[in-house]
Amino acid sequence: MEHPSLETLAQLLAGDLPHDDLLARVIPHLFAVCPVCRERHEEILRLQEEIGHWDERVAVMEAPQAAELVARLRKRPFDEQLNLVSNDESFHLWGVAQLLLRESREAIPTDPARATDYAELAVKVAQHLGEAYDPHWVLDLRARAYVTLGHARQALSEPRSAETALREAEALAASSMTGNADVQAEVRELREALARRA
Repeated sequence: MEHPSLETLAQLLAGDLPHDDLLARVIPHLFAVCPVCRERHEEILRLQEEIGHWDERVAVMEAPQAAELVARLRKRPFDEQLNLVSNDESFHLWGVAQLLLRESREAIPTDPARATDYAELAVKVAQHLGEAYDPHWVLDLRARAYVTLGHARQALSEPRSAETALREAEALAASSMTGNADVQAEVRELREALARRA
């Protein structure tokens, strides 16, 4: 790994090294020579994957809290869970919605009723996400929550409510300005799954 040049280090120390240059010239060097920094970077990447958010700060700050909040939910009956995610602002986190969606997707094959509950909770959380998050990415998350709800309801043999979830997902994805191909693919996959069962 090449060392940063004198000019790069001077810019870094003066506080005017462009962020892209920092990422391209300094950070890789740091990760190459320091095993602790490399491990911490790998942990950040794992947290980003866990809560499905691209911002490293959000991943580091929300992942532990989100895991704890979802664990608290698991211990309560569904009515209490619904009340908490609707009325307790501490649950209004991107990471909580993402962890609930993962729980729902994992439960669909074996316990569609539980999968439906988790998806409904994720929809509620996504509906309450505030200005801390980009509104168009929130629309994508809401669309994903409705897609997951549609799959869970289809697994429960509730085609009409699955269709309703699909329509919600389509409307939300259409309103988003991100052009997120993954969200579009998930909506399309649900549409095709429902068409096959019709």
